[in-house]
This record gives sequence, C-alpha cells and structure tokens, in this order.
Amino acid sequence: MNVCQKCGNSLHAGIMFCDACGTAVPPPAPPVCPPAPPPLNTYSPDQMPQMQNMQQPQSYNTQSGYNTQQQYNNPYGGYNPYGGNVAPPAQKKTGLITTIIVVAVIAAIFGIWRGYNNASDNAGEGGSMQARTITIYNDLGYSIRHLEISPSSEDEWSEKNYLSGAFNNATSITVNMSAGELSGNRYWDIRIDKEDEWIRLDFHNINKLYFVIEDGEVELLYE
Repeated sequence: MNVCQKCGNSLHAGIMFCDACGTAVPPPAPPVCPPAPPPLNTYSPDQMPQMQNMQQPQSYNTQSGYNTQQQYNNPYGGYNPYGGNVAPPAQKKTGLITTIIVVAVIAAIFGIWRGYNNASDNAGEGGSMQARTITIYNDLGYSIRHLEISPSSEDEWSEKNYLSGAFNNATSITVNMSAGELSGNRYWDIRIDKEDEWIRLDFHNINKLYFVIEDGEVELLYE
C-alpha cells in the first residue's frame, strides 16, 4: 500500500488525492518490460559445419536368404500383395454333410411316427381287433323306426336297418360289431329315420350311445 509523500497517510489504490491533506497523488510507474532475448546464431552456407564420418546405408543381398519376391500364402485367395498366383483354400464340406444327416434323421422319425398313427387309426388290418357290443339308448321321447350304421369310408349308406321293430323311448338295444368290421374300419357314421344329418364316431373307443334332445335338436352322446 502507498503512503502520502507529504503527510505519510496510507493511500488506497486508485485515489488521486490524499484524503488527509489533499496532496495530489502521482500516478503509478509503468511496468518494466523484460529485456529482449539475444539474437540467434546464423550461418552462411560456407560456415555450416561439415558432416564427416557418416555411415552409408548397407545394401541387402537378395541371394543371402532374403528374397524380395517371395510368394505370400494368402489364406483368403484373391489379391496377393507380394506377387504370385495364390489358389484359394479348399472349402470344408462338414457343415453341409451335417445338415444332410440331421434332415435325414428328422425325416426318418417323422415317417415312423406317421406309420404308427396310420396303424393305430386302422387298428391293424390283420384282424387284431376284437368284436365289440355297443349299447344304444333312446331318450328322445318318441320311437325310432330306422337305424343305420355305415363305415365312414363308404360314399353310400348300406341301407341296412339295425332295428327289427320300433325302437321305443326309454329303451335300449345292443349292436354287435364283428372283429372284421372294426379291423377294417375305425370310424363309422350313424343316423336315424333316414335323416339328412348323421354323426361320425370312433367305434374303437365307444361302448354306449345315447340319443337325446338338447335345445330342440337331436344329439348323440357317447361313452
């Protein structure tokens, strides 16, 4: 902090007069610039120092084990940066062979499964099925005059009436299916009184049939 040159009073920075005696305060001295650096040494071409004992680069002997035209084995074929024709490597075929084996195994499994299902549907046409007795109940509230049962594989009804007389309400009858009939045909169509509608059933898994009325329509229940 500066002081007044006349009265010795402390002066704050930036004031122009002493606040004690009123003496003018001289402006601060300008900052001193650092001296300029010395000039760099310059040389003329004839004053440049001579480079002596410089080692010359050695020449490579291409016949001493280093061949600049050595062929480069490019694993990907195509462009060879070191010259020469490089044949592309042989492609492995293990992936294609594995795919073919997997497809063949899947096809074989599917063929076995399909053959098993066909054998089950046909119930072994060699006569392995046994004769079956199916009991049919009439709960319609009226008598049935005509009952037809025909294999689903046939286009026309057999016109065979399985009733010897009227099939009265609240009664039951039995229908005997031979082993030969069931072995050759698993699915059968059944209708009553020559109606235009019929029901297809799996006779290999049925023991009882019930003709009933539900919501005003004839329905056939089974177990």
